[in-house]
Amino acid sequence: EDDIHGLADLHMQVDAVAGALSYMYGEAPNEELRARISELHGKVDEGTRQFNTFLSTDVGTYNKAAFAAGAPTVFAAPVKPRE
Repeated sequence: EDDIHGLADLHMQVDAVAGALSYMYGEAPNEELRARISELHGKVDEGTRQFNTFLSTDVGTYNKAAFAAGAPTVFAAPVKPRE
């Protein structure tokens, strides 16, 4: 599975939970939904960690080579995880 499809899948899962929460107006999430939120929170945290690692390794390596060759470089700031 490639990274883009993985991100799209994660987005759909988070969106589904958000939709379920919107239908529970005035009610607390049940145990199953709280467990799903916790699971997705972990997946988002892992994706954030992988993205930040990619920025500090692959993008950094590319930028050094691009700068040396006079080619455009890439700028992207690391993502800060939510508390």
